[in-house]
Amino acid sequence: MVHKWYKYPKGFNENKKAAKQGGAVAGNARRELESKTGKKVVSNNNYLPEKKKNKELGNEEKK
Repeated sequence: MVHKWYKYPKGFNENKKAAKQGGAVAGNARRELESKTGKKVVSNNNYLPEKKKNKELGNEEKK
C-alpha cells in the first residue's frame, strides 16, 4: 500500500522521507546498471564541477 505522504508529501518531515526513498531508488538503479554493464555511470568525463555547473545553469552569484 502506498501512503498518501509518499505521493503528496506535506511539510519538512514528509518531504525528507520521500526524498530519502527517491534517493535510495536512484542509487539502487545506478548500482544495478553499473553491475549489468560493468561500467561506472559517474566519471570524470560526465561530472560537472560545482563552479562550472553554476555558470552553465545560470546560478552565478550576483556581485
